[in-house]
Amino acid sequence: MQTILPIIKMVKLGINVLSVIILCIGVVFCARDLFLILIAKIPKSEKISRLQYMKTELGSYVLLGLEVLIVADIIETIINPTIDDIILLAAIITIRTVVSLFLNKEIKEIREAAH
Repeated sequence: MQTILPIIKMVKLGINVLSVIILCIGVVFCARDLFLILIAKIPKSEKISRLQYMKTELGSYVLLGLEVLIVADIIETIINPTIDDIILLAAIITIRTVVSLFLNKEIKEIREAAH
């Protein structure tokens, strides 16, 4: 186990970096879309509709980033299973689940309103 531990830690670091990349990509895409919406010659109501859709897109990136982070936390708990890590993992999963429920609900409502 000691020989594979550094590899597992590198994998965990890679997963954390991947999560940050996912979040940054979401922000870059949303910033681009925001700029395009703000300069578009469209009615204000259409801008609001597009901004709401953009919000759902960013929410999707946030959810994906959080889910990837949970994978890293699970790996950490497997390689270093202290009671503190298990409690922290449970708290993180609970928070992510609550955030996910609310974001998914909001995304669904916005997409249904758009159709």
